[in-house]
Amino acid sequence: MTVVYISDKAASHQAKQWEEYRANVNPLFISLAFLFSTLYATGIINFIVLSYLIGFIAFVKIFCSLKVKEFKKVQKG
Repeated sequence: MTVVYISDKAASHQAKQWEEYRANVNPLFISLAFLFSTLYATGIINFIVLSYLIGFIAFVKIFCSLKVKEFKKVQKG
């Protein structure tokens, strides 16, 4: 009985985390992912260009995330 309760609790916690994650997904990211996958599937861009674009987007996302964290620290302090 305890195993079922722990399993149920873990599943509900994981489902809640997934809902929070999905609520925070940027629509621009989803749009770009759809655009890039369409361009790759139609053969307009190749894998190397696609990987450069994805790397650039990841760099911008990480850079902006760090700047937002830095800005929040300044506001708190």
